[in-house]
Amino acid sequence: MKKLFFVFLLFANAMIVRSQTSASAQGEILTFVEKMPSFPGGENAMSEFIKKNIQYPKMEREYGVGGIVYISFVVGKDGSISDIKCIRGIKSGPALQKEAIRIVKAMPKWTPGMQQGRTVNVEYQLPIKFTSDKKVNDDDRAALSAAHYKKGLELAGKGQYQQALNELDYCMFYMSSDVNTLYQRGMAFHNLKKDKEACDEWTKIQFQGDTKADEVLNKFCK
Repeated sequence: MKKLFFVFLLFANAMIVRSQTSASAQGEILTFVEKMPSFPGGENAMSEFIKKNIQYPKMEREYGVGGIVYISFVVGKDGSISDIKCIRGIKSGPALQKEAIRIVKAMPKWTPGMQQGRTVNVEYQLPIKFTSDKKVNDDDRAALSAAHYKKGLELAGKGQYQQALNELDYCMFYMSSDVNTLYQRGMAFHNLKKDKEACDEWTKIQFQGDTKADEVLNKFCK
């Protein structure tokens, strides 16, 4: 397996000056101050922390999916991190967003920001870039999806519905609107007694004008 690389970028200087009231009642929150908050040890230390702790999501890794996830969080007066949220993710790789948030949550306390000689709450934006040297073209992705679809059907035929669903999840990278994939995902959910999720999948087929799921929609989703 080729080595995966992880790079992070900081755009603190591009922040716009503004303030707001924190929903968690921490007081005024600033986005630009005289001394911005920092990871203990500085940018190089943060880079090492991220490289050491990052876990490239399995499906995104196999499909060569990468990009930049933008995370926003508040560094409190005591250096604690709170209000973590994704402000821009990667549509084709939702697990990258979750991993970026997990990494920020795992960070130690930061050195707090300073304004006029006092510590303040600061909203910080951190772009995190996931980069893999595994190059996967559309033909490769189509072949990967077809292989996972076949494996999913085999597992479903053996009554291993959760494992089947795990395989079909891979297909969503390249076959997210495929009628057969959505139908089979619905059947896997139904057999796992998750009819809400099953009906959601079958409804997507109906919206495409396909009648394949009409019977199951009428039987299980009324």
